[in-house]
Amino acid sequence: MRLWNAILMELKGMRVYKVFLFVNVVVLPFSYAVVLLLAGAGQDYSYLLSGLVVASLVGTFVGLVSHRASNLVRPEVLELYAVLPARMELMVVGAVAAYALVALPQLGVLLGLAIGLSQAGREALLAIPGACLGSLFLAILGVFLGTLIRNPFKAQGLFPLLSWILLLFAPVYYKAEGLPKAYIMLVLLNPLTHVLNVIRPHLGFTSLVDMRVSIALLVIVGGLMGMYALRRLRDPKMLEKFF
Repeated sequence: MRLWNAILMELKGMRVYKVFLFVNVVVLPFSYAVVLLLAGAGQDYSYLLSGLVVASLVGTFVGLVSHRASNLVRPEVLELYAVLPARMELMVVGAVAAYALVALPQLGVLLGLAIGLSQAGREALLAIPGACLGSLFLAILGVFLGTLIRNPFKAQGLFPLLSWILLLFAPVYYKAEGLPKAYIMLVLLNPLTHVLNVIRPHLGFTSLVDMRVSIALLVIVGGLMGMYALRRLRDPKMLEKFF
């Protein structure tokens, strides 16, 4: 089986998750922004839109891909896919690519508006590679969580909670520069802060930490999570019961 076939299989199966898809890709990221706009905050629309980009990535990869990866590595599902001529890592990559394609139009519009409304000029276009790096990191994070937590009941409770924590303790919709130093240190422990930090400086906003530090952290942590997930996907003991 080729990658394109795995993507098509995932796209066809999305009708089962259409409500879940809508909640994670649309409702989750936009709900916070609407509250801020109604409260009179967020006049800097480029800042708000870049936050919406990252929040949409969280909803897509941490909210959706993690659940799909967790479902794919369940013993009963592994037994089903065992009859198909496809490796499990190919099926997971197909799921990641399928959800990325679904979210791509929304992400493209939001990032395009953030760049267009930015005061940074042509330099704002450099936010595109930053968004690509952030997307790759969050995709790996989603797969890592899915292979780490294989119990579907735990996954249903933990993954939405984790998405909420990531969005709360990161300057997605608010600016952290004027906050207490203790809180800023807490924010810097959140990988989502570093995803934002490789996008927003190109849009003309002040970075919380040197961008090179954020890039290095995303590459190193993402690489470690990717190696762990790949090892788990190739583990011949995955069919053992995990309850």
